[in-house]
Amino acid sequence: MVAPNVTNSFSSPSSLGEVINLALGTFSYGVSHDLVLRVPGYLAKKQTQIISAGANPSSGLTDYGDLTPGDVNQDDVINTVDLSQVFNFWNATGATTADLNGDSKVNTFDVGILYAYFNQTAAL
Repeated sequence: MVAPNVTNSFSSPSSLGEVINLALGTFSYGVSHDLVLRVPGYLAKKQTQIISAGANPSSGLTDYGDLTPGDVNQDDVINTVDLSQVFNFWNATGATTADLNGDSKVNTFDVGILYAYFNQTAAL
């Protein structure tokens, strides 16, 4: 499974990513800000940016790189709790964060992905 490469746009957040719980005008110019991206089923990822007047960064995008799948319960660690969640949804079909490979079924392939990243934590 290839993890998604996520980019966040300051100019139109809803088109590529989303800046959550950030009111317009709460950035301080010239100061370093931590931007945390949370995607269901993946470890959170943080990027630090210095915001200046105009487009930020120069391209107007923040590249979060590849995300790590397996954090089913969104607690920033891939562990037995996530494995338990996968087994709770065993053989389920349709959209669920326990479907780590995106094939619309929770099965051994999802367990394999979880084990590949077991005990990893989000670097926040």
